[in-house]
Amino acid sequence: MYLLRDYFIPMYAIPESCMAIFQLSKKLENPSSIGLPNQIHGLSAELINESFMWMQQSIEGQDPTISHLGHAVTLWKAGHLDEGKALIKKYQLATNASNPRLKFQRKAIAGGSIKALLED
Repeated sequence: MYLLRDYFIPMYAIPESCMAIFQLSKKLENPSSIGLPNQIHGLSAELINESFMWMQQSIEGQDPTISHLGHAVTLWKAGHLDEGKALIKKYQLATNASNPRLKFQRKAIAGGSIKALLED
């Protein structure tokens, strides 16, 4: 949504989730001119960081913990493992046991290759 931020406005952040509802605010005349990537691998860490900062501002008042985890996973998937690990460490996402939603998310993604992101 960050790359489409000039065309949509956030209307509502769904509580206890990582979803939001957006409303079209400006017609997309030529969607291909926006340059939406067709894959996540190779996106710059700067673009990913900007998009998550924008998202945090768009859903103000929501618990940012799950979006921090999403930010770390997105960095990792784009090829920025060290940056993703830095977020995991900064926000204690691998060890924080007090947030039940985070605990659920960690359990859901702990298998497979994402394990590398959560390990120190």
